[in-house]
Amino acid sequence: MIGGNIANLLQEASKIKEAMEKIGDKLPAGISIAELEAKINALKKSVIEICE
Repeated sequence: MIGGNIANLLQEASKIKEAMEKIGDKLPAGISIAELEAKINALKKSVIEICE
């Protein structure tokens, strides 16, 4: 069941990234898509490491 939860988390992260790209020009000042992508990628990496 843990594997399924990981898959769901990664899928949600992908959805968040897609949404961020659509609203990129509406982000608060000082926050860039690249910064948000880095945070999401770090989260994905952490989730994968926990499960290994």
